[in-house]
Amino acid sequence: MSIDRSKNGAAELALDIEAKYLLIIDDDVLIPTPFDFLHKLIACDEHIAAADVLIRGYPFNHMFFRYTDKAKTSLEQVPRLKKSEQGKVIQVDAVGFSVCLISTELLRQLEKPYFVTGINNTEDVYFCVKARDKFPRLPIVVDTSIRCGHILWNEVIDSNNKAAYKRYHEAINGKPEKINPSEFRGQMYLTKVKRTLNVK
Repeated sequence: MSIDRSKNGAAELALDIEAKYLLIIDDDVLIPTPFDFLHKLIACDEHIAAADVLIRGYPFNHMFFRYTDKAKTSLEQVPRLKKSEQGKVIQVDAVGFSVCLISTELLRQLEKPYFVTGINNTEDVYFCVKARDKFPRLPIVVDTSIRCGHILWNEVIDSNNKAAYKRYHEAINGKPEKINPSEFRGQMYLTKVKRTLNVK
């Protein structure tokens, strides 16, 4: 089952059983201890609240996004947190769904399908943009005190070892002159889908 289809199915189930929230946790994410992350996400009291997870591709940016232009056409991954943002609940424009809490109240007000994976977008960013199109002032937040690990291969990356892992990656592969992490993340998923479907 595709990622977007599975999340749409989970959303339908959450609505059918009249749950208050849909909690999404990817199977390659490690939740930090103590296991109070759910209480923290609920305490955010917003319709979309996520934990802090790093993207698994170099340069290992945070898996949340902000617009870089006034027209709000270009979402960029956040490369680093400001000191004033560390350990706090911060507002962003879109989040990855590695660990994310979504209210079913919001789901009920959106048209289906809720999640769509496209050639240039992932289902999580699609959902955030869709929600903001309907409710332009909708807060989307990340609790940066919930620092989750993201399983790479035999290793896990999080905010504690990001700098060391970047140095290691650059020592092995060299430092790229230019990189677009957003394209990398979407392209990686598209390549995986094509390989699964045996499409060139």
